[in-house]
Amino acid sequence: MASQYPSKKNAAFTLFFTLYKNDGTVVANPGTITKKVSIDGGSVADIAASVTEEDTTYGQCSVVLAAAEMNGDAIWIYITDDTAGTVPFTATIYTTARTFDELATQLGIVAYGTAQA
Repeated sequence: MASQYPSKKNAAFTLFFTLYKNDGTVVANPGTITKKVSIDGGSVADIAASVTEEDTTYGQCSVVLAAAEMNGDAIWIYITDDTAGTVPFTATIYTTARTFDELATQLGIVAYGTAQA
């Protein structure tokens, strides 16, 4: 899989997250999920993609942010659920022009820091 690190500006990005209740337990089976994004402090909008439940035992979920939703320097995320006591997940993703894989290719570096012949 190609690297998504650091997060690239104007490129789709998969965000993995877990929702918790205010008592510290995991929301294992989310109900109705609210998911929002703000680009560079702009207006708050809905995230277009649906949330995927990766693992219900541990509450691992993911959502794919579209390239347009990642087209900024600072991407603010808010995700919550209608389960009673759910604490909203919030994060800020800072983007860059290139991922490490892209930089390594430009510099002629392959795995483990060795130079290409």
